[in-house]
Amino acid sequence: MSIYKRGSTWWIRFTTPSGQLVRCSSQTEDKQAARQLHDKLKAESWRVAKLGDKPGRTWDEAAYRWLQETQHKKSHHSDVFIVTWLQPLLSMKPLNEITRDLVARIAEDKRKESSPSRANRIIALIRAVLRRAALEWDWLEKAPALRMYPEPKHRVRWLTPEQLTQPAASRVARAPA
Repeated sequence: MSIYKRGSTWWIRFTTPSGQLVRCSSQTEDKQAARQLHDKLKAESWRVAKLGDKPGRTWDEAAYRWLQETQHKKSHHSDVFIVTWLQPLLSMKPLNEITRDLVARIAEDKRKESSPSRANRIIALIRAVLRRAALEWDWLEKAPALRMYPEPKHRVRWLTPEQLTQPAASRVARAPA
């Protein structure tokens, strides 16, 4: 039986053309909705196996795999924070629906509440995940080109009151010997 009921929820079970068993919850109590999901999943698996289409992947899958593969990075903690912030905005969104316009709207909202550099960190993470999905994982045909916000080229340095009273020559940082 390809759909069956467990408690009040309908479940799906079928074998793909490549022989892989698929068992998952339809997360619905409506039999017709469960049947539609079953048919959609089965048709997608057929297209993947017979026509060579790429399976539809979501942002959640890509973000999870990104975090698993980049645990060695020094900035991994920052990546986890950004992915957590992005989850309400991109959760369950198919990768091929993440466009330049969508990322620009997300970055603009972040830039309004913080700084261009913070928005650029978010854009950079989305770009890295989408590029890896396209180039290494082969989940996308092409990653969208994403633009960053301009940032100041120089570093802003604040002097303490004690440093202001010192002569300028002694404030210059000396290179280590």
